[in-house]
Amino acid sequence: METRACGKVVVEEELNKVNKPTSDRISNLPDRVLHHTLSFLPIKSIAQTSLLSKRWNSIWGSIPTLDFSTVALPNLDPENQCDSLRCLKLDANVSWCGSPSFWLGATNGLRSLHTLFVSHVDFLVSGLCEDLFSGSSFPCLESLTVESCNGMTHLKISCPNLKVVHVNSMNINSLDVSGMRLENLRVSFTFFRCYGESWVSVFAPNLQTFSWLANCLTEKCLIHGFPALIKSHISCRCPGDLSMVKIHSAMDLISASSQVQSLVISVDFLRVLSKIYFEGGLPYPFVQLQTLKIQTTSLNRHDIPGIACLFKSSPMVHTILIEILGDGARDDFQKWFDVSLDKAYCTEEQYWESQAQALIDFLYHLNVAMIHVKGSMIHKSVVTLVRFLLEHGRGLQEMVLSSQQLNSGNLSLWEDQIRLLEGFPRASADVKLSIA
Repeated sequence: METRACGKVVVEEELNKVNKPTSDRISNLPDRVLHHTLSFLPIKSIAQTSLLSKRWNSIWGSIPTLDFSTVALPNLDPENQCDSLRCLKLDANVSWCGSPSFWLGATNGLRSLHTLFVSHVDFLVSGLCEDLFSGSSFPCLESLTVESCNGMTHLKISCPNLKVVHVNSMNINSLDVSGMRLENLRVSFTFFRCYGESWVSVFAPNLQTFSWLANCLTEKCLIHGFPALIKSHISCRCPGDLSMVKIHSAMDLISASSQVQSLVISVDFLRVLSKIYFEGGLPYPFVQLQTLKIQTTSLNRHDIPGIACLFKSSPMVHTILIEILGDGARDDFQKWFDVSLDKAYCTEEQYWESQAQALIDFLYHLNVAMIHVKGSMIHKSVVTLVRFLLEHGRGLQEMVLSSQQLNSGNLSLWEDQIRLLEGFPRASADVKLSIA
């Protein structure tokens, strides 16, 4: 009995040696080698390898290029469409290619989509996006975000039911957005180098929120007015030497927000406004503007005419907030960038006094002025502006100075500055000066 048992064990061991699986040497190859090998297969066959093991599923998930040009889309009957799909987020981080007819055909099953997010897609065929974001592709789409995609120079968005559009980090040369129901439009870090035929066109008569952030100025700006606009935020990246073409484009850009109620102007756009002011100012005032927020790195002389331009164009404004995001003005930037002012060695006090008559409507209706500085000290340029507002602000009720670095250690320095400001003459007997 023992001999038989031992013999059985020996036989089983021999069988196990014969049937023992050999090592999978292909799976152990580096990812880049497997990616290159799979690139010779049709996309359908590549996808099927993901079922082999966790290793191959990982390889499939990291394929750098998906080529759908060999895929034939079936005709989608209405009952086979994704009628229940309302939100699609496509953060591919891959390069996609294929014919425009393929991509337009692929959207046939997504006609009920309400929200679409497209990110990190490299469109190897530039013509893919000509009519991709249109009513024929997404007739029910209400919210669209397109960001960090490459391969396109022109982006057109015209879905009829869109309410929200966000375009971010696209590096395109032209943008065309239209929609009767569009309420929120944000374009940021999208125009990096605007030369030649760069342009932007927007038709959105019911727009309520408009954000144009960190974009270069285009050669042309074809933006229709926004009569229902509530909030607008404009900033730009601009070179030191602005052409008249770019200045006129900037005028068209900001004039589209002439009906806005709350306006934010940031950093470099102040320099653009300074040049606009030297050319005669903005063509249209902000007649409904109630709140004006100005963000600048430091209250330098090249910013001051831009601030005066905003003040003059805001005759009915109630509240202004000026945020100085840098540590203070620097001596090497103390130029007006205007020949007549620089030659006359015009001081900031002289410049502000020269603007008093032009800003009479603004100074009459202004109620609240708040100035926030990053550093622990109140710079001389801030004191000059505060003094001007106190001496000429007939309707001024409250002046607030604040700093994120204000503490018990430097509070006494601020109190000394406040006592200095309190000694200035005031146009309004009711104005209160405080530290926050």
